[in-house]
Amino acid sequence: MFEAQICSCNMEKVSKYGITNYFAYMMYDQAKIKEAIFEENLSGIKDSLELEKLIENPKKFLEILKDEILDDEVYVFTPKGDIKVLPKNSTAIDFAYNIHDKIGNHIKRCIINSVPMPFITKLKNGDIVEIETGEKETNFQEEWLKEVKTAKAKTRMVKILNTNKKDIIKEKVFKIIATDRKNLALEVTDIFTKNKINIENLEANVIEKSANIKVTIQAKTNDNLESIVERLENIKDVKAVRIDI
Repeated sequence: MFEAQICSCNMEKVSKYGITNYFAYMMYDQAKIKEAIFEENLSGIKDSLELEKLIENPKKFLEILKDEILDDEVYVFTPKGDIKVLPKNSTAIDFAYNIHDKIGNHIKRCIINSVPMPFITKLKNGDIVEIETGEKETNFQEEWLKEVKTAKAKTRMVKILNTNKKDIIKEKVFKIIATDRKNLALEVTDIFTKNKINIENLEANVIEKSANIKVTIQAKTNDNLESIVERLENIKDVKAVRIDI
């Protein structure tokens, strides 16, 4: 493993005399600086590779990578005065993920220069950015992916968005045909209750001792509804069960 750095004259000046170098030398010795820079570069490459797996279009991946590597930088501060260096036009979301994954995943409120601002606000040099978090993961909007700049933020957001898509709630209707008897409807509802699924509506029509029961629920797409069907079919006197979407 080796590291190669190709710099323009301006990049070399920023590296030697820029603000990040100044703060780094105030806080760390040479060995720790080199170690920190190496680990940060390695982390960036890892995040970019993870993003490549999530983005099918190779041109799009290269465009994102080029933006992060070649764009100008923006220097912003935490409320404690720690400096963070991000690609130009980075958002508060990029800032949050630059601090820690948990901060980015649980953004609740963004405060820039003591003023509450939207998560996708573009940061400017000298901004003081404060991120407040909550217990629940942030409900990211898919269009925000166009606004964030860093591969790390995009990667984490895509993972959360993909997870949320699996949890989309849809209406499902169970239709049950059975021989009518006492407590039949109670046994049907008991199965849903034990599976912690709320019943939105239940209709029962009885014609000549034949019962047609319709149960409407709100279910997540990843709920195991097949097991509920099996349990309903095992109820005494139930003849058929089917699910309508």
